[in-house]
Amino acid sequence: LGYSLFIVPHKLVPGGVFGLSIVAFEVVNISIGTIALIINIPLLIWGTKILGKATVFKTAVFMIASSFFLDSIGLITQKAIIIDDILVSGIFGGLLVGSSIFIVKSGGATTGGSDIVARILVNKVNLQFNQLLLLMDAIVIILGIITFKDYTMAAYCLITIVTTSKTIGHYSKQNEQSRTVLIFSEDNKLIQKAIN
Repeated sequence: LGYSLFIVPHKLVPGGVFGLSIVAFEVVNISIGTIALIINIPLLIWGTKILGKATVFKTAVFMIASSFFLDSIGLITQKAIIIDDILVSGIFGGLLVGSSIFIVKSGGATTGGSDIVARILVNKVNLQFNQLLLLMDAIVIILGIITFKDYTMAAYCLITIVTTSKTIGHYSKQNEQSRTVLIFSEDNKLIQKAIN
């Protein structure tokens, strides 16, 4: 929904495989979801050793489902602009995408694409995981700027990326807080020693 209703209609390119697919759609006339699958499948095969079979299966299900729904909703809505304001659309898109990424990660899967590439490269280059993701997102945004010839789009893309990231962070923090355990006992010192 985030991509289909808010991001794709405004041609925002918020990094990742779906962002790259939005750019590629302008060059080749293949649906965005199909392009995403064409990019994701080799990456998933490449990352099988690192991710493990269970994660690969869950990730494959997510990749196929998200590509199918992106294209299906796009066909139904004809990629019509629902919210005219590109800033509001980018924020809503980021909120929905961030929520879905958190759900996928909570289910023990990945969103595929740049997530897999970053996991593979993190041990081979002198960059942290989040820095690799940011670098790949920046490359996709630059490709979007070149393709659409719209420099102001970069600002909206960054707002969408920040909204997505903050949404994931919010839910992750809530998830951690829900795991807090309070123990009241007369044997506090003994319990603390056992935990330590």
